[in-house]
Amino acid sequence: MVNDTLASSRSQAVEEGIRQLYENGIHLAFVRHGNTSPAAVGDDDFDRVLSPKGKEQAREAGAKEGFLLTRVPSVPLVIHSAAGRARETAELMFGTPACEARNGTLGKEVRFRAAETVYPGVGARASPDAELAAAVGECERFFSRIKYAPLARFFAEGCTEDVWREYAEHVLEEVLVIVDQELIQRPEVLARAAAKERGGRHTHTCVCVFGHAEYSQALALRTALALGLGMEQVRRIADITLGEAEGILLTPDLDTGVVELLRKQ
Repeated sequence: MVNDTLASSRSQAVEEGIRQLYENGIHLAFVRHGNTSPAAVGDDDFDRVLSPKGKEQAREAGAKEGFLLTRVPSVPLVIHSAAGRARETAELMFGTPACEARNGTLGKEVRFRAAETVYPGVGARASPDAELAAAVGECERFFSRIKYAPLARFFAEGCTEDVWREYAEHVLEEVLVIVDQELIQRPEVLARAAAKERGGRHTHTCVCVFGHAEYSQALALRTALALGLGMEQVRRIADITLGEAEGILLTPDLDTGVVELLRKQ
């Protein structure tokens, strides 16, 4: 009963927090890390790093013609998994000359923060939160068999939406705390980001969350539900095959649509 009450409270807080972000012009994008090399002998999944291909994927996304500059508004804050491959993807993507030209000096205008809950740890790296650890364990059990596939495939195979929701709500709860610390309590950062968009088509700023495969889809799906998007858009997110260094941007106030798939054109 206590766990049910806590889960209900978390779910409500996440929904309210997401809606408040969007009302304040802060939108969310969820990006999968780039291609990785196999774990070295003695290392585990957490320690894997980007392969040369993954590094190139990240740089292409942040290049002048990449999706980061052509389809994502000004980004004052990047939140990433604690796993090195997610952090490296974010740093390479935002570290291109084109991105630095738009955002100014990297260290001054784009803030990077790790969110511990984003990495789907199991075993020795499992979350101390029993509910999150159980949800991730169930997701990973199905992943070991299905591998990389749209979330809709996992649902069809019996890994329920409730399990993915449990993961997503824990992560989004932490994301909301970080956004509050880094942006809401620092209005001057938001003001600089908003000033960059004057005269352009964007009227908002964006927070990018760098994570892992289907887990990034789960975050986008939970955000869409919090925003009250229609079932057509929700199904679209669940059906996406999210590739390496690709993302999902939720922008319900843009004429171009509420769900944008961020990938190389």
